Amino acid sequence: MKPASTFQCGLVSLRDLYAFARKHFENEEALRLERTELGRQYSKIVDGIVSTIPDTEGFYLWGAYSEKGLWQNIYLGMAGYGAMKSLKKRIREELKDERCAIWRVVYTYDNLMAIRDRIHDGKYAASWKRAMRKSGTTHVAWVSAPNTPNENVRNVESDLIEALNPRANLNRPAPPDHLQENAARIFAAFRKAIHLGRQQRFPILPKGGLQPTEFLI
Repeated sequence: MKPASTFQCGLVSLRDLYAFARKHFENEEALRLERTELGRQYSKIVDGIVSTIPDTEGFYLWGAYSEKGLWQNIYLGMAGYGAMKSLKKRIREELKDERCAIWRVVYTYDNLMAIRDRIHDGKYAASWKRAMRKSGTTHVAWVSAPNTPNENVRNVESDLIEALNPRANLNRPAPPDHLQENAARIFAAFRKAIHLGRQQRFPILPKGGLQPTEFLI
């Protein structure tokens, strides 16, 4: 097995996506990615955000810093194993397809579901509702873990979900009776990325506005 030092980790900020949402909040067409100039602009921002993330296997964690710099876990995912897309491609896909989580900062839940009805002809209600559980996210941490065997990744995932308790992970399989070695290493790598990024924190709302936990629906 490769040593723990081979586990790359990092953290990307979603600040520019929130700036875009605030700038274009009066134009609901900005939520439509396909065949629109604003959609292309949003996608270009996403491409820039994920440019430093490797095309490899690993785990990622949506989260948010409080005003005091404390981190809250919001959603844990994994990517690149088996037929899954790589870390870079998976995070890029989620930031685009689940963009309503970003727009929740300027629209209410009901506003967004009404916009979804209009721009998607009534489709994707369940997907948008699920995505909005990630509202309030300010950063996405990632850990590259290509040395995790495919047959073990689900156990590693269940260990991490139980340890991190991310609020948007509704599916919570029971972890095995012994801690997966890679789970401990990945946890430590997440902690490193989160600590190093603590000074990147930013408020997504004016002081005194909603806090990340208040985005829950």
